[in-house]
Amino acid sequence: LEAKRKTKAEHEEEIQRIKCAMDKNEKYIKARSCFFDMTITDGTISCHVLRCIADFLEEGTAMHHCVYANEYYAKKNSLILSARINDKRIETVEVDLKQMKVVQCYGACDKFTLYHDRIVNLVNNNMDTIKQCLTSKQIAI
Repeated sequence: LEAKRKTKAEHEEEIQRIKCAMDKNEKYIKARSCFFDMTITDGTISCHVLRCIADFLEEGTAMHHCVYANEYYAKKNSLILSARINDKRIETVEVDLKQMKVVQCYGACDKFTLYHDRIVNLVNNNMDTIKQCLTSKQIAI
């Protein structure tokens, strides 16, 4: 009987965790969906917005950094991009939506890559595109 109660309590706890995760994902998608069609590219490097919390988990796991563990998806003024070449992750970029500039950009294991300066410049030089997405949907940050 004790084991069944514990199992039931664990089951209810898991349901609550799932509901909470779904709520966080829904809030993230609502807040950042205006950026989902945006691509910043120079023809070689392309930067895409992470579209859901599962993307944060994949990015953090693949790049061995804390973008998921530290819940960057919940940061109100942050926009997280995955910079890639031929769909291979190169660096993860954080844009501060208040300052309208790149505040972090790291490759695997929080190291800079040979493309680091190029990625930072690419994103910073395309802030007008990011601003257009913000203003077109009238998102309050």
